[in-house]
Amino acid sequence: MIERGFGHRGQVVSDLVLVNGVVDAFIPKTHQVHGALVKHVTAEMGDLVMEADAFVATDPKVVCSVMTADCVPLLMWDTQARIVAAVHAGWRGVAANIATATVDFIRDMVPNADLRVAMGPAMGSSCYEVGDEVVSACAKTISDISPFIKATSQGHQLIDLKGILFEQLGHVGVMPNCIESDLTCTHCNTTYASYRRGDRRERQHSWIVIS
Repeated sequence: MIERGFGHRGQVVSDLVLVNGVVDAFIPKTHQVHGALVKHVTAEMGDLVMEADAFVATDPKVVCSVMTADCVPLLMWDTQARIVAAVHAGWRGVAANIATATVDFIRDMVPNADLRVAMGPAMGSSCYEVGDEVVSACAKTISDISPFIKATSQGHQLIDLKGILFEQLGHVGVMPNCIESDLTCTHCNTTYASYRRGDRRERQHSWIVIS
């Protein structure tokens, strides 16, 4: 079975995993770098810290998790192939194609992987205001970014990172009917940590594991 979830601020990933019935789980030590690195994690890592923004596991009870506070967390899995991944996608990760890099990494391991994807709570398109440099960076990854941006009165633009991620995933064959998305906005909902709202230290954990 695949167990997965999107936590709230203040919740610890070990507790989230345990309350969902997974005992003796191994939680790798990781460090996110706002890029497109994907790493395969195993229990043999021990105390080694893995630097990446996407983590893939094929062994039971090895937890893939990421921390976010406005960025988009993605969970990927193929129940039959028994492979899972957790992805941290901020605007830099979206611009670097972290989601499609993870799909490619998984398919290098399991060529016929039938992936499902869940996107968790993140800053919504009505709140995520960015400058032209962010729009330009993300625009290079898809054919037409115009449906995913909206000009504001301050001369900046609102951007829909999840919409761009849907488009990117479609380019590698993960169709919308295989993707689910939690539309909760972390900036609007105080159940979640939001960097832009002033939460500089707190994060929420998103996790997935083969039980």
